[in-house]
Amino acid sequence: MSSTPLSYQELLTLSQELSTTENIHERDRLIAQLISTIEQRIPLMREMSKNFLENIKAQKLAVTILEQNAAHIPIDEIIRMNFLDEIEVNQMIQKIITIRRADIPITPFLDGLLYDDRLIRIEAIKGLKALREYAPVEILLATIHDADHIETGKARERYKQARNYYRYPRPDRRNLFS
Repeated sequence: MSSTPLSYQELLTLSQELSTTENIHERDRLIAQLISTIEQRIPLMREMSKNFLENIKAQKLAVTILEQNAAHIPIDEIIRMNFLDEIEVNQMIQKIITIRRADIPITPFLDGLLYDDRLIRIEAIKGLKALREYAPVEILLATIHDADHIETGKARERYKQARNYYRYPRPDRRNLFS
């Protein structure tokens, strides 16, 4: 793994390699390299350097390539990247979560609601919204509504219900709050 992010040109090459490789290990290595590049560019995008436009151009390309290869990204990487503090990465991850929602567990996002850091709670809410088709509306409304007041007893109780519900799914989701 390189210690510097890939350039725009190197990303074009990587994209070509990803589209042609049939070797699973090689594909996983290329995706890991792509994720590393995206993460390394986050601080670079925050500083207004002379390479600012190059960084934005390269980051947009990296994000597009990752989105095109959504089916091959490890689930734990998708969840981890959901909590990165960079808007373009987060928007891409929301799309990937929506694409892969049948494969992604909801509990890490519910757990994210308990963090003291408001940004983490906001990203958890975005993840929950991306998974909305696989979550009962009552749970999402309750957890999202109470995310900023999670320390209240009612919010904690709803959170526990939601957490236990996803640990032990019940056949009829409509009866959860009855």
